[in-house]
Amino acid sequence: MHPRSKHLIDFVICLWGDIRDLEVTKAIREAECWTDHHLVKSVLAIHIIPIHHKKKIIRPSFDISKLTNISCDKKFAEDLGDRLMSHGHMTEKVEPVQNPCEGVSDVHCWTETKGLKVMV
Repeated sequence: MHPRSKHLIDFVICLWGDIRDLEVTKAIREAECWTDHHLVKSVLAIHIIPIHHKKKIIRPSFDISKLTNISCDKKFAEDLGDRLMSHGHMTEKVEPVQNPCEGVSDVHCWTETKGLKVMV
């Protein structure tokens, strides 16, 4: 083909992933008078893949309006306490944690707990 008769508009530009969708490509000469271009006709079989969105998680809502009633509030607290105590690890007696900074100034305790070597 002569370089003057080869133009960019004579070709079909397609992405490499969509090249399988091209079925027929024809170049028709002299489609328009007095031009050296070709009319390019392409038949495509386009398959559009639908976008799948994640389903929105619907979290359960709790009706807390009944907790304004004092008797219902006490019953809820008792039931919750019974259920927590029914598990084996909650029935043990828990000892309070000793405060390592008891009887020491706040600044010294802070620098000691942060791992600093500075004594104030």
